[in-house]
Amino acid sequence: MTYNFENLILCSIFLTQAKKRIKPVKAYKNFYKDILVIKTENKGKSGIYYIINLINGHDYVGRSINLSIRLRSYLNKNNLNNNILIYKAILKHKPENFSVFIIEYTSLDNLNKLNFINILIYK
Repeated sequence: MTYNFENLILCSIFLTQAKKRIKPVKAYKNFYKDILVIKTENKGKSGIYYIINLINGHDYVGRSINLSIRLRSYLNKNNLNNNILIYKAILKHKPENFSVFIIEYTSLDNLNKLNFINILIYK
């Protein structure tokens, strides 16, 4: 995507709104450029994550027993033909137009309960 002034303003607005809505423990501004850091910092950790599309403000909340593997799977070219909304959005808008937030690290026992609570809060 080519950025013009209006697109940069929209990206900034969506990112600012997302940061106001959530208090992440980790934030990654550029999903594509930050993937190696995401992989390293979240290896073997379970938790709740939040992904926002900086083009249109659409957002996605999810959970994983291994955040590193789950988040990398969104950038796997084999998965991008998947019919799930997040994969379709990443394919359409490119991963560099998404930001990722780790909302909370948690034990496996709390994972299902927290995901439900976070979806209610952030939607």
